This record gives sequence, structure tokens and C-alpha cells, in this order.
Amino acid sequence: MLIEKRWQMLAVGTVAQTAGTVYLYGLPFLIPAVRAATGLPLWQLGVLVACPFGNWAC
Repeated sequence: MLIEKRWQMLAVGTVAQTAGTVYLYGLPFLIPAVRAATGLPLWQLGVLVACPFGNWAC
């Protein structure tokens, strides 16, 4: 039973890491679609994309 818990914890960690990576590095690829849908200027979308990284800079 202990081995099953280890595999479950590994799966949870892998899913969490994948979700975080897709959020941080996948967001810039959505700029053209968001720009077409909302009509926001590129500088505002750049600020939006940079928001997750702002916490690391402080």
C-alpha cells in the first residue's frame, strides 16, 4: 500500500508541475487570439502576460 501512495504522490506532483509550466509559458502563445477577441493593444497584453513573472522579480 505504501508503494501505491508513492505513485499517487508522483502523479499529483507531475500534474501540478505541468499545469504551472503551461500557465507560465503557454500564456504568451495565446496573445494573438486574445488580441483578436478583445481588441486590446499589444502593450496591455504584454503586461498581462508578464504578471505571473512579476512576483519573481520582487
